[in-house]
Amino acid sequence: NPRDKFYQADKQHFDNPANTLILSFIWFPEFDSVLYYARRFIQFIREYFDWDNGLILARFVSAAINLKLKNSNGNKKNDLIQAMLNARQGDSNFKLTHNEIVSNGVFIYLAGYETTSTALAFVMHFLVNYPDIQNKVHEELLEHFDGKFDYETMSKLTYLQCVIYETLRYYPPFTTFATRGVEEDFHYKHVTIPKNAVVRVTTYQ
Repeated sequence: NPRDKFYQADKQHFDNPANTLILSFIWFPEFDSVLYYARRFIQFIREYFDWDNGLILARFVSAAINLKLKNSNGNKKNDLIQAMLNARQGDSNFKLTHNEIVSNGVFIYLAGYETTSTALAFVMHFLVNYPDIQNKVHEELLEHFDGKFDYETMSKLTYLQCVIYETLRYYPPFTTFATRGVEEDFHYKHVTIPKNAVVRVTTYQ
């Protein structure tokens, strides 16, 4: 339904390019102390008039959580929200509040959609171009697969994890937050990086 609020908020989030204000934080992170107030003011206006896409998506995630809790005695789908709810209801020390589950759900949905699909595409690229590695991954899957493919099985696939990590090293799907703070003056040849500077390093080689 093109008039559905969830569809509209989702489409607007992924279709809109980064605006100048967002890019200014990337280009000049040292100005964040000044631009922070402008960013908070714009966020307040968007939330007040219900224009914030994240807030709209959060309401849908919250409704999904309440629906799961209401139908807790029925069939439970094995998804991310249910996993967080199970952790909260169990004996584990890892217990999330309702707002934390909503925040994690929205964040993973918005930040993990294209990044995950891009990373998986590059994993397939490596496996196709390196048959020897593909065979090792296949052998490991056959060794540990016992009829069900769950988190416990995935945790045993150490070689597959190495392939994924190496793929992310070669082709990281997202590089914006690869920054480091300088604790003391650093000198390299004719370049001096002053203390307290913010260094943004490209992860592509």
